[in-house]
Amino acid sequence: MLLAFHRSLSTVYSFDEAPLPVNGRHPTLRAGGVEVVLGPTQHQFERDLGSLEAESEYRKSLRARFSEMQSNRVPVVFSLMHLSALSGVRWAKLRSLVNREHIDSDYRVYPKQKSSGGLRWICVPSIEVRAVQKWIAENILISPGAINQLSNASQAYSSGCSIIRNAKQHSGAPWIVKIDIHSFFESVSERQVYWVFRRLGYPSLLCLEMARICTRITPPSATHLRRRDVQWRWTRRNSSTFNFAPYEAEQIGHVPQGSPTSPMLSNLVAAQFDKKIIKVTSEFDGVYTRYADDIVISFSQGSRASCQVVLERTRKILGEQGFVVNRKKTHILGPGARKVVTGLVVNDEAPRLRRQTKSHIEVALHYIETNGLIAQADCAHSKHPIAYLNHLSGLIEFARSVEPTFGEKALKRLESIYARNTEMISTLAEFAGKRDFSVNRHNNSR
Repeated sequence: MLLAFHRSLSTVYSFDEAPLPVNGRHPTLRAGGVEVVLGPTQHQFERDLGSLEAESEYRKSLRARFSEMQSNRVPVVFSLMHLSALSGVRWAKLRSLVNREHIDSDYRVYPKQKSSGGLRWICVPSIEVRAVQKWIAENILISPGAINQLSNASQAYSSGCSIIRNAKQHSGAPWIVKIDIHSFFESVSERQVYWVFRRLGYPSLLCLEMARICTRITPPSATHLRRRDVQWRWTRRNSSTFNFAPYEAEQIGHVPQGSPTSPMLSNLVAAQFDKKIIKVTSEFDGVYTRYADDIVISFSQGSRASCQVVLERTRKILGEQGFVVNRKKTHILGPGARKVVTGLVVNDEAPRLRRQTKSHIEVALHYIETNGLIAQADCAHSKHPIAYLNHLSGLIEFARSVEPTFGEKALKRLESIYARNTEMISTLAEFAGKRDFSVNRHNNSR
């Protein structure tokens, strides 16, 4: 562990943050300081440091790194071996992840149908991979230092964020620009993830290792490298003074959809273009929010021409950061157009439910009342009646938070269904097994 940390102090592990064109090199952007103290206290650290047999210069380096992580309000992690001890995952396994030794077995990949058409590839990490990613997600990526990196425009994956809060900021706006990023998670590269950890103050070698742990490479192409692999290739200074193997590779990893770390990592990467887009929209007195890859910019006053200017400048900013706009889902909506933001209609002063959402709830309740829960669950192709009931219950609670009057009426009908079918629901829940399903009952006192 000490040797790994000592190597991490070497300046040869300082990488360029911006993507590179096929020819040429961008200026280096240095890691900026940001503002959890997780780990030993200062007194405990000094006590343990005193018992360590090491040169004074090395002790000085350890002390400086410890102070930096504490001042940045992130968990204290010195090396890959230290991460192994904290997460409980074998060091040998972490090394194999960093070296990309088992790309076929580290993730189970399967397609999932998108509601808008097409397929989304879900990557489920293996047990040990998930364990270390979960530790990073629950300790580093939601630490005060990491949360402080997010812009006010970010409306997803952190405390207090919701689609309702996101939609409220655009309610009543006559002009709205909606932008969708194509393959958002897959567009977040290993090198961008490296810089997320680097900005938090972690040793550069450990940043590279954690970036490898949190990303995945697809099976290599037999014919050519993808544009992303060329654009985001690793570059380093003073490369002739250090053997970079085994970290140098032709293929560059990306954030996998289905990993515990992916949501917040993509959020923290996107924080870099959030700042630039906020600056652009402020020139036109606009309001900018981003819910994952769903970008919305609204204007209280404007024109189609001004919206087009903002759209083009935003597209350029995203392109510079390695993202591609999905033109099919990018729109300029003017006065009179129906405007939907994160699934809610925002034409009025307050967000409201879409007509389809209300209809879905009313039809479901009606058919349960007339045909029974089991028949309706079967009609909806649910895996179990209790699962369907819980889904409907959650949908009604969501509707209640957006439109209280409609939600209250639907909730009363649902409670009436519970009351009439108490024995059957209890039997179904017992049959399904408590490990699999539990009934979400409502509190009548509300």
